[in-house]
Amino acid sequence: MEKTEPLNCFMASRLSKGDFVAYENLYRFEQELMTRVALGLTPVNTRSIPAIGNSYFLELMPLSLRSLQNQFSIYAALGAERAIESGVDIRIAFLICGYYQKAAEAVSSAEEVDVLAEAMLEMFSGKVREFQIPPDVPGHVREAMLFIRQNIQRPLKIHEVARQIGRSRSQLDRDFRNSLGISPSEFQMREKFRNAKAFLQYTDMSVTEVSQNVGFSSSSHFCNTFVKWSGMTPSRFRAQFSPGLSGHIPQSDRLMHVSNIAFGHTDFF
Repeated sequence: MEKTEPLNCFMASRLSKGDFVAYENLYRFEQELMTRVALGLTPVNTRSIPAIGNSYFLELMPLSLRSLQNQFSIYAALGAERAIESGVDIRIAFLICGYYQKAAEAVSSAEEVDVLAEAMLEMFSGKVREFQIPPDVPGHVREAMLFIRQNIQRPLKIHEVARQIGRSRSQLDRDFRNSLGISPSEFQMREKFRNAKAFLQYTDMSVTEVSQNVGFSSSSHFCNTFVKWSGMTPSRFRAQFSPGLSGHIPQSDRLMHVSNIAFGHTDFF
């Protein structure tokens, strides 16, 4: 058996234009990569998936940073699409996509783009795992969970959810506790703050705008509840977990800085 070489995410721009076998291998690699995202598998490491084929990755061409950034943008869109298809909230998926696309525009080396690519795909994969509904959850509980998620921007009452799936409020509460170990209200609040933290982390929305987008009637109520759930104010959360890329960071320190941005805040919403 001939040895296979690991294929980088952005090999497309480096391959010989006449090497159709290499392009076919690249396509299969991309499919494997996005399948891992869709299934929530980890790690999604761009350097660990062997290419299908063997000695066709020759005549590698110099690759411009601009080409890498363009390719990164494509992978961000594909990752978001696969995550949404696997149940991730569409707003969260596109917030992640937009954040990493913007971050990629600010880097200054191919190595930094690779760090961001790996982190972004891990993020999408992690979100798929978070949003996956256990297979043993009863159908009507699953329906209620999806209804809550689809209406997260509304001040939805739990009795409305119960009516939507043909259950009483007490039945729904009992079924949620038996299946998930939490009440419908707790599940709803968890989903609201998952979205709120994404807005705080990946957008410049004001706290008032964030509160409105997750169905709170007032920003003060939102802030008070956010503190109870996370232990900090929305503004402090944003300041702590939304670092930016600065053009004034010395080149010798930039890769570490990019790595911190890419990997340092993936478990906070």
